[in-house]
Amino acid sequence: WYYECKENWPKTQNELYEKTYTVVLFVLTFALPVLGLGYTYLSIVGMMCSYRIPGNAEPSRDQQHLHAKVKVINMMIAVMVCFVLSWFPLQVLQFLIYFAPEMTQCRGHECFTYYMSFFACHWIAMANSFM
Repeated sequence: WYYECKENWPKTQNELYEKTYTVVLFVLTFALPVLGLGYTYLSIVGMMCSYRIPGNAEPSRDQQHLHAKVKVINMMIAVMVCFVLSWFPLQVLQFLIYFAPEMTQCRGHECFTYYMSFFACHWIAMANSFM
């Protein structure tokens, strides 16, 4: 037997509840975190770039300090890219389920592709935690 866990929304003409929920979920779980990370990391980069080492210039020390700044900036970019690449496929799938249901409906052998993409999108999103 096959069981599927789905939300049970009141019936409306254009599925307003489902679509509103999907958009709110997208904003709260993807758009706001990306904007928050972006703003925070840009603030950190701005502070790092404006900081000057006190004292006389010393080329080897200054070069080492610049190298450390570049490593931190690259790490922050990697964190942002990992977050976006991990969670974006699941967000797209959620939008397809509610805004283009004909693309996600399946019968018989066609279901394998949908189920595997559903599993893969969720697995990739959760993989962000161990990256």
